Amino acid sequence: MGFKVFCNYCFYKFGLELSMICMVYVAWIRMDFVASVLLCWMDEKPLQAGNKYYLQQNSRLVRSVIKSIDYKIDVNTLSHQPVEGGVKLNEVVKATIKAASPLVFDSYNRISANGSAILVDETSNSTVAAVLFQEPGI
Repeated sequence: MGFKVFCNYCFYKFGLELSMICMVYVAWIRMDFVASVLLCWMDEKPLQAGNKYYLQQNSRLVRSVIKSIDYKIDVNTLSHQPVEGGVKLNEVVKATIKAASPLVFDSYNRISANGSAILVDETSNSTVAAVLFQEPGI
């Protein structure tokens, strides 16, 4: 009886505070300026590291820059290939994007609605890439 009363007391005394701390921690984990992404390039003009685009995730539009392009993915064998020159039309690459303001995202594997976005060209306002957010380190 005493243990149950103690557990109930601790939950009601500290439960809300612990819940709020956990919520802030989870939001902090999911929010970052830099994201590791898979890009499906859909523009005639090749993608180069350092290019600037708008990143549109749901209704939010954020200025971003392609920091690095790690590798190309061969869609037939799913093998990683080095990137020589730019990324051409319909190629899939793993890249790193840095945003001007913090991004709140999930991995596409976990929550697809919050794990996807598009890249929009700043000058022509055309969609240039589909974006899938990845877990850090993958």
